[in-house]
Amino acid sequence: MGGRRLDQPLLNDNYLDKLIRRSRERSNTLGDLCKWDMEGVEIPPDTLFKILTAIGMEKWTPVPINPKTAARKAITRIKHMLEDPENNLKIMSRRVNTAESDVVRYAIVEESVDLSNLDLDYSTVNQVLFRKDTETLEFTGNPVPELVAAFDYLCSVYTDAELKQMVKNIVNNHGCIWLNDKSGMVFIGRGQKADLVEKMLKLFDELQQHGGPGGTEPDMCYFRPIAILDDEENRKVMGDALIADIGAELHDATEYLDRAIADDSKKSLNAALQRFRVAKAKGELYEDMLTVNMEGIRERIEEANAKAAELMTKLAEGKSSD
Repeated sequence: MGGRRLDQPLLNDNYLDKLIRRSRERSNTLGDLCKWDMEGVEIPPDTLFKILTAIGMEKWTPVPINPKTAARKAITRIKHMLEDPENNLKIMSRRVNTAESDVVRYAIVEESVDLSNLDLDYSTVNQVLFRKDTETLEFTGNPVPELVAAFDYLCSVYTDAELKQMVKNIVNNHGCIWLNDKSGMVFIGRGQKADLVEKMLKLFDELQQHGGPGGTEPDMCYFRPIAILDDEENRKVMGDALIADIGAELHDATEYLDRAIADDSKKSLNAALQRFRVAKAKGELYEDMLTVNMEGIRERIEEANAKAAELMTKLAEGKSSD
């Protein structure tokens, strides 16, 4: 017996958008619980910059596209074009270690399945070389036009990977509370960053118009804020989420700091300091609003900052003695 199915949805997107907007207009709300995701969005840098500028978020434009990253993405993207499922032939790509500082090598490997002998056979059929100096692709075997085309295309667009990181940067630097960083669920307090939700709605509405090659639609691209009432239970839930979120930030910050202390690494130190700033800012932003006890959190931040200060002094002294 088949499952039931409506001929058409009874709640269309227009009604859902109106429902969401009406819920957020209430005055007795704590903030917005926002669920977002993004798959299949690909957009040229100049187009993205125009969108971000129009909504006052141009400072969050991702870093320029890295051709080396585009080469890796292109290889992953075209693998299925080279496969032959009927003959049990699969294609894998593997990074090849090399002493050549100006070259990144990838081996194109065939995996043949011998069903009669229940065995696998692997053979390298080609190698792709990305040359850092010219930012071009070369092949040790026959050129692969599909790979070159994919590389050229991916050098010209931000993909959902860069865009997701952009959104995470926005969320982190605005002090939003992560409830589930894997599924993209965050809490934005009402009155803290009042216009952030509206800007994110506009951003995602624009990004929905930009799919992959051939005008394909993005698989999932949405930003859905749901207003939650300001009551004791919601304050406790968000307060617990705040402590967990800050704890995760401090855990990462401590790892960066330990790495910096072990290696005298300025890069790791800067990464640790940024994590500490984010954790401290979130605490200051929501402590009174959510009525949570931040005493233990403050102590951890102060201890870590003291270690960071010692390392900064050590690095400065080392630099002056050189």
